[in-house]
Amino acid sequence: MPVDGWREQYGAVLDEAARALDGVPGTDVTVELITHRFTASSKAVLRGWYPHSALDMDEEARALKRTRFRGQKYVYPRPVMTELREFLHRELGARLPDARILYFT
Repeated sequence: MPVDGWREQYGAVLDEAARALDGVPGTDVTVELITHRFTASSKAVLRGWYPHSALDMDEEARALKRTRFRGQKYVYPRPVMTELREFLHRELGARLPDARILYFT
């Protein structure tokens, strides 16, 4: 999620993972990069469960994407997705060069 300070925060998580795995023989690390997305119904459920949450679910700040089953979900706009993908791919490669990225969505 592209929250304030996200680059530093994700960098710190990757640094911690790299430290934890340093010197461990035979590691087989795979990574799934999943961005926050929501549907109208999932938003309603989350707002019901967590009415005071600060989780950003502003439809106006998102892009509307249609699913293959004719549903609709709100995702980050293309420029934001590109920035997230490029950063995470670059930083994972630098910190965990043997990790395999399975997908980014």
